[in-house]
Amino acid sequence: RVHVSRIARAVQSDAPVARDIASKLEPLHERIGANVASLVDDGACVQAGIGLVPDAALLALRGHKQLGVHTEMFSDGLMDLLEQGVITNEHKRVQRGKTTTAFAVGSQRLLDYVDDNPNVLFLETSTTNDAGVIRQNPKTVAINSAIEVDITGQVVADSIGTYVYSGIGGQMDFMRGAALSDGGRPIIAFTSRTNKGVSRIVPMISPGAGVVTTRAHVYWVVTEHGIAELHGKSLRERALRLRDIAHPDDRAALDAAIVERFRTQG
Repeated sequence: RVHVSRIARAVQSDAPVARDIASKLEPLHERIGANVASLVDDGACVQAGIGLVPDAALLALRGHKQLGVHTEMFSDGLMDLLEQGVITNEHKRVQRGKTTTAFAVGSQRLLDYVDDNPNVLFLETSTTNDAGVIRQNPKTVAINSAIEVDITGQVVADSIGTYVYSGIGGQMDFMRGAALSDGGRPIIAFTSRTNKGVSRIVPMISPGAGVVTTRAHVYWVVTEHGIAELHGKSLRERALRLRDIAHPDDRAALDAAIVERFRTQG
């Protein structure tokens, strides 16, 4: 409980705390989830963002063992893995045996699960999102999504052009923390196209869009068409690898952009 004296401002609301955000996963989400799961070792410590793609990745982890959780957001997908015994937190070095999070978003069942649950530890984001803390857990895997990614690996996750779609959240914190973790893997995963059929892998990011995760901090990019490992690769190599996991109907246009930008092909 928080004493009223510690609250600076309060807004009364009748809106329910629980949110019905049940995901309707399509086959392409399941393929992305399977690709992400192939990068996660047993005993890894997982962070997952919000959305269909992270949900699909968590669903694909049902066959894993002895996973841990250090995340900003606790979700129904993580709760399900805990109830199935997939998550044990036994290999964590920070808060071993505990699921560490900053907040929970999901169903009433999720809220009932975390209520007075001694095995779910809620901490301030200054701790959960501290890359120096995140890195201490071995095999930390950060699973986050993107709105668009350019052919050099710049990740746009908060805006569509000049329109701010969401906050930046903890994506960069966990991408960096996972990169510094012993055996860690920072992952950006998304559908190769939007619902309107527009490629998410683009020659250049949209004018006015903001880069949330810089290309220097991007290691693995995943779509339903495969996995691209970008870390340590030249800009041209990055472009070719991202082209290979783009939607097949978008690869010719990306090839043309690669030729124009790097004056080489193939």
